[in-house]
Amino acid sequence: MRLKGNSWILYAVLAALFWGIWGVVAKFVSSDINPYTNHLLFTIGMLFTLPFVIPKLRRTKPQLRGLVWGLIAGVLAVIGNVSVYHAFVTGGLAAIVIPVTNLYPLVTIAIAVFIFKERLNWINVVGVLFAVPAVVMLSGQTMLLENPTAFMEQFSLNTWLVYALIALLFWGGI
Repeated sequence: MRLKGNSWILYAVLAALFWGIWGVVAKFVSSDINPYTNHLLFTIGMLFTLPFVIPKLRRTKPQLRGLVWGLIAGVLAVIGNVSVYHAFVTGGLAAIVIPVTNLYPLVTIAIAVFIFKERLNWINVVGVLFAVPAVVMLSGQTMLLENPTAFMEQFSLNTWLVYALIALLFWGGI
């Protein structure tokens, strides 16, 4: 397999794989520790990547503007992470919370279209239209597709869902 010019796809697949595993592990530990301890451990785990990252820093000269935006992105990611941990602690299931929060590209797309005035082509629009039903099917919540009226009648804004939506918004704003 030759990925020279398209190595991004390998990184995208690896990111999806590891984020999926992270979601299961985060849910697994949520019954034993609070969201803030969970995030602290997440941060400590990230420190183990520093030996791989620091040598790459010497090759670039970051601009102040980039540093500021990087810090803002980090704060948004932290709020999203802690929100996911809260969603788990307040009763959210990993099979639902993670797919819902992984709709964050829809927020990014909305920002790109409405703020940056980017245009979507027809295939982008089709992808967006399929994203929500795909997440519903992946989460096992097929009642929305089978009987939307019954789904909406039993639907309520549970605490875990509020936290999941906060993560979706903050991650989408990154």
